[in-house]
Amino acid sequence: MMELPEQQRPLALKLMLTITVIVVLAVTIVTLLAIRRERGTFQEELEQQAALLLNTIAASSADSLYFLDTDFLSDLMLDLGRFEVMTFGRIYDRDGRIIADAFTPGALFSFNADPYGLFLLQSDETVFEWRSNELIAGQPVIIGNNVVGAVSVGLPTAALNAKIVVARNEGIVVAAIVIGVGLILALLFTRSITIPLQTMIQAIQQVTEGDLSQHVAIHSRDELALLGGYFNQMTARLRQTLQQMEQEIEERKRTQLALEAARDAAEAANRAKSTFLANMSHELRTPLSAIIGYSELMLEQIAQADYAELEDELQRVIAAGDHLLMIISDILDLSKIEAGKMELAPETFDLAEFVQSVVMTAQPLTQKRGNQLVVSYADNLGHLYADRARVRQILLNLLGNAAKFTNNGVITFTAVRETTTAQEWFRFVVADTGIGIPVEQQHHLFKPFVQVDPSSTRRYEGTGLGLAISHRFCQMMGGHITVASEVGQGSTFTVHLPVTTETRGLGGF
Repeated sequence: MMELPEQQRPLALKLMLTITVIVVLAVTIVTLLAIRRERGTFQEELEQQAALLLNTIAASSADSLYFLDTDFLSDLMLDLGRFEVMTFGRIYDRDGRIIADAFTPGALFSFNADPYGLFLLQSDETVFEWRSNELIAGQPVIIGNNVVGAVSVGLPTAALNAKIVVARNEGIVVAAIVIGVGLILALLFTRSITIPLQTMIQAIQQVTEGDLSQHVAIHSRDELALLGGYFNQMTARLRQTLQQMEQEIEERKRTQLALEAARDAAEAANRAKSTFLANMSHELRTPLSAIIGYSELMLEQIAQADYAELEDELQRVIAAGDHLLMIISDILDLSKIEAGKMELAPETFDLAEFVQSVVMTAQPLTQKRGNQLVVSYADNLGHLYADRARVRQILLNLLGNAAKFTNNGVITFTAVRETTTAQEWFRFVVADTGIGIPVEQQHHLFKPFVQVDPSSTRRYEGTGLGLAISHRFCQMMGGHITVASEVGQGSTFTVHLPVTTETRGLGGF
């Protein structure tokens, strides 16, 4: 079971502490309010007793004060002092002097007025002054509209303190009882929350470990029961989803196995096709080479014997054989590339002489349809390290395509050496003013057996392999081919080859 971090506390402890603090605060406030109310009640009662006592003394001493009968007034106060209900008692004449004292018999006719007596003479009502252990009260004595003197008494507050102590003790007892009951109720309330939560926590831990069979049973009729119901629904849906996922995974595994089997079968068929094409290419090239060779030999003999008609027919045989041999060579190259058996033979050669040789070979092709071949290159191009035969094949393919799709136009062949920040490159550009290539077809030009459009197979010769093979040869030598074309305006093919070729492996198309 997962343990709580050290800085965290269980929910039960938090609830217990919260409820305990609330109960203690509530009981403390109630107890303080009760003590305050008890104090106020007693003070009110004591003030009423003091007022009653003052009224009695004032009524009894009014005439004596008027006639200044000090003996009577002194006896009256001494008698009151013997009952021990007062802590203080005095009578003042109209000048504020003390003329009778309940606890000092000799206090008669002071020459100096008492400040408190003067204060009472000036007041219109009973005056109360609470001290630490007594209540001092006083009021003027009035006959008609004349103030003839004043009286004051002091009552002890010991009874008040005793009542406050009793109220405090009772409050403590009640508080202890209430706190105890509150703790019991808090414990029961906390358990009613934490036990279902602990049950759910244990179930969630089991779910996180992969056991989706957990079911929470909460029998209360509150939000916890609702939460438990939602938890059970969640685990049921998770089980259902997991089962569906397992079924989908099984189906995908079966589908993947079937696809792998189909892929293996397709790869095997492709290898078989490539092997077949390679074998057939060799089988076809051997008799074709013999036909071309014997035709050339016969052509030489006919040239010596001046058989003009037979010479033209043999030229046609040779041209057809060369064309068929080129097709077979392309198929053989394609099969080698697909089988991953094509290898390069790089060498260093002078590029200017190489370009001249390519131009001489391509010149007759461009002139067949009345085209003009314009060549541009520098004499100091330098040397290129690459497969000479494959570079020648690439350029002749591009020049041959330009000648094939251009009538009475201009074909431009440019060779330039350029330097970038990374390395040096040779750039070969073949541009024509032919029929052009639609934009939607340009993305498929470098795929095998793809031509400009279906009608081209009827109007123009070719298998659609030349550009695909040239593209792969460029990639093998670390370069690439790009095309820019507009229908009716012509096409421009650009070949980039590094000055120094690093042979790269071949994959399928």
